[in-house]
Amino acid sequence: MKSASPGKRLPFAVRLALWVALVLALLIAGALTYLTLAFDPNDLKPKIAGWVQSTYQRKLILAGDIRLQWWPSAHLELSRASLSQQNSVAPFASLESATVTLRLAPLLRKQIEVEALAFEGLSLEVQRFADGHWNIDDLLRSEGNSKLQVNIASLVLRDAAISVQDNATGRRWRASNLQMTAGPISFDKPGELTAGFELADALTDARVRISITNKFRLGAQPSALELSRLDVRASGQVSEVAVEQLQLVAGSLRRTSDSWELRDARLTGRGRRGPERLALQADCTQFGYMGDQWRAGGVRAQLTRELPQTQKQLLAKQELKLHLDVLHGDALQVAAPASKLGFSSQDVLGKWSGHLLGAAAYQVQSGEWRLSKAQADARWQADAGTQLHLIGSGEVSALPIQGVWRAEGFAFTLTGTLPLGQFEASGRARASAEVPAQKFGLTLDPMQFALRNKTLLVEAKNSEPVSIHLVNDALAGELRAAQIRVRDSGLDLAGTVDLALAGARAGSVYTFRPLAVSLSGKRAGAGMKAKLRGELSVNTSEQRFVVPDVQANAQFDSVSGDTVQVRRATISGALIVDGLNQRLRFETRNTTLSVSSLFRTNKMNEVILNGVVDGDWNKGSGNFSGQAKLDATNVKGRVGWADAAAQPSYSFDLDVDALDWDKFQADAPATRARSTGNAAAFDVEQLRAVRAKGIARIGTLKANGVTAKNVALEVQ
Repeated sequence: MKSASPGKRLPFAVRLALWVALVLALLIAGALTYLTLAFDPNDLKPKIAGWVQSTYQRKLILAGDIRLQWWPSAHLELSRASLSQQNSVAPFASLESATVTLRLAPLLRKQIEVEALAFEGLSLEVQRFADGHWNIDDLLRSEGNSKLQVNIASLVLRDAAISVQDNATGRRWRASNLQMTAGPISFDKPGELTAGFELADALTDARVRISITNKFRLGAQPSALELSRLDVRASGQVSEVAVEQLQLVAGSLRRTSDSWELRDARLTGRGRRGPERLALQADCTQFGYMGDQWRAGGVRAQLTRELPQTQKQLLAKQELKLHLDVLHGDALQVAAPASKLGFSSQDVLGKWSGHLLGAAAYQVQSGEWRLSKAQADARWQADAGTQLHLIGSGEVSALPIQGVWRAEGFAFTLTGTLPLGQFEASGRARASAEVPAQKFGLTLDPMQFALRNKTLLVEAKNSEPVSIHLVNDALAGELRAAQIRVRDSGLDLAGTVDLALAGARAGSVYTFRPLAVSLSGKRAGAGMKAKLRGELSVNTSEQRFVVPDVQANAQFDSVSGDTVQVRRATISGALIVDGLNQRLRFETRNTTLSVSSLFRTNKMNEVILNGVVDGDWNKGSGNFSGQAKLDATNVKGRVGWADAAAQPSYSFDLDVDALDWDKFQADAPATRARSTGNAAAFDVEQLRAVRAKGIARIGTLKANGVTAKNVALEVQ
């Protein structure tokens, strides 16, 4: 047997190094085996809890076992752990289980390489105190100048829950069923994050499901973070709104130790509120947060409301557009020095559009909005060519969460075109609305308006405040001592109007009680006075007007040569106006009219009417059925008329008890009646110009000194 050649043997130093390495490897393996078998990490629980208590003044409870494995990587498992609030026994965090896997070699380079970090059943109670600091500030502080680097390849959260209590605003949020994966997490290296959770907000009664995806990068500075391609999506219920989809997309989100900045963000969404369909789109070029102060720029938002076809009786479509060049605030208040809210809507009444300008301010704690130096510009246009233009300025405040809105000292001018002519109004308004309680109020003081066309001018102004109030479905209002003036061709009247309004919104029925109108002036050079009192009931859905007990007095003075005639009317009865069918019905009760004699215009006769007047004012036709008393003559029957505006024609069927014809004619030619049985007929030349047809049966007729019985007067 030949021995090995000395030239082929390894050098002694190399062989020694190999033996030393083998021995060290065996020793390390034995030590790790010994540590795994002989060392119990649960023995360190008291020391770990004591260190946490002395360092952070928090109580740590490790109720479950700690399991440690050293090979081939360091692997740690623990379960059922909890951590208290600082200097308190109140719970801050708890978890069901946690696992962490570390690579051993990087520890020699002061680097922590985490292969996997997973938490299951993690629960956190985060608070923001009234002075602005958080209950996690002590845990986020950097201790010393350690250059230890931590890199996490994978972070996983399963079934986590985080509650945030903001004591500065009194609000509370809770994120539950949180599932998240992220990694790698390393300084100046890009990573990806995907998360989903359910968010609840008690104040707004919100329950939504949220998902987040984005790319991120941790900065070298403490707390530095940059997110890109941020995509946040949500769906669920927020108060009365069912959110079908809400999406926030942003170009970037950057965080430093004391600031946040969001750029090129767009928020879009759609949902439903009852029968309404809602759509939202909002853009913001820049949003920044530093300390307690934040600032936003280039805010543009649009909200659209639309009703389905079956619900368009009131509102078809509405759009709101908000423009804010600058918006800034802190935890207590928000301010927009120059804000613009544009709106447009379409409903059965027509099209609405306009905008509202002003300096807006929002108080976070109370939820109150204020718009100072507000300027409003609104337009309304109906299909029939009717249009109005409102310009106003004043102070506006609102509590949207409580549904409370107010306007103070709102000076306005209102101009436009109505079917009767050009309309102008101006005044100062005070308005309020409490939507949940269904309370609405409007006070106008002062107010004046004018309506004019080619021949008509109507002017009015109030000497006392005009008020309208709506509580639940009960409507009430007052108009006291309003001064009114009416001018038309040959007509010039002035007077006052008093009324009180009561009604029910749901039934579209409104009552004006009492209603009092007093007018005086001239018509065609003659004096005129009128007074009206009663109760007016209006049904807007049926376009029906009812005055169950109207009382009116009127006086008309006319001049003929040197003679002044005075006509008087005392009207009493019930009036019904049917706007849908364009009909009028008046049930007269002892209505007294003074009229000219049929043949002597300087002689007046008094007529008392009891009956029903029923007519169609569009066709100019109608009839009177009932009883009339003309001086000592009693008449019963019916009188009809048609085409009253152009060439009027009349029909009648009357029964007259007794008629003294001599009282109603002056110097009429003597006409002797010729008896024909029980009837007497005679010629009346004065009636030839009248288009009339009918019959009048007269019990006793006296004419030209001749008396006849049972006379029948028929006009063909």
